[in-house]
Amino acid sequence: MNVERKHKSTCRSRLARIAGAALFCLFAASAPAAHAMLLELQFHWDASQDSDLLAYNLQKGSIIQVIAFNSTETDTYKPPAGASTQDNWDTVGNQFERYGQTSESASAAPYGTGHVPGSSDVYLADTTPKGHEIKYTGSIQNLDGWYGLYTQIQIDNEAYDTVYIRVFGATSFEQGEVTASYWGISATTKLDPTFQFQNWTLENVKAPDENANYFEVIPEPATIGLLVLGGCALAAWRRRRPRRHEEDNR
Repeated sequence: MNVERKHKSTCRSRLARIAGAALFCLFAASAPAAHAMLLELQFHWDASQDSDLLAYNLQKGSIIQVIAFNSTETDTYKPPAGASTQDNWDTVGNQFERYGQTSESASAAPYGTGHVPGSSDVYLADTTPKGHEIKYTGSIQNLDGWYGLYTQIQIDNEAYDTVYIRVFGATSFEQGEVTASYWGISATTKLDPTFQFQNWTLENVKAPDENANYFEVIPEPATIGLLVLGGCALAAWRRRRPRRHEEDNR
């Protein structure tokens, strides 16, 4: 009996330690990172109908990116002094990495206006200026009768002190396919490093007519590696299969 009670007591003790460790890991995973700010985003385009969004060269489902950077770091891309941020960042070569060229003739506005890019250059839609990082990607939705975005994201307000948004007229970019789209950016907003919560509202960001370009996304290196490994494994399996078949027939 004593042995049985001791065994049960040991099991309970182990279970308690395991449960305690699990709760600690769960708490640690859910706890906000040090110096993290909760940034509440409220964007709207004063639009209640799909046709209203066309004034901004946008549509329901258009892609929204929230981008952060540290303006004090010397190697971070910043616009030339003496001019507004938005005017200087509206140059496609300052915003995106060039990928190549396309021979396709696609519409930059598949949702109606039919404006075709003036250049056949293709840019990578998920690239940013040096030192900038995409912290959130979402899309324009119909929220209680107006079009926009409402969400909350965490940003390290010691690593980053400035945020802005970038919008695309397109609703998606498929890997390996060239997509023509309008794009545009907002003015920047400074983060207060002493705050743990900040509300950011923005209105009337548009994708100008002159910002019509071709875009593409490419698989990440890890994805490419998996595809290569999968192809090698399949080739090896196919090579070994005939040998096994021959051995079975002997």
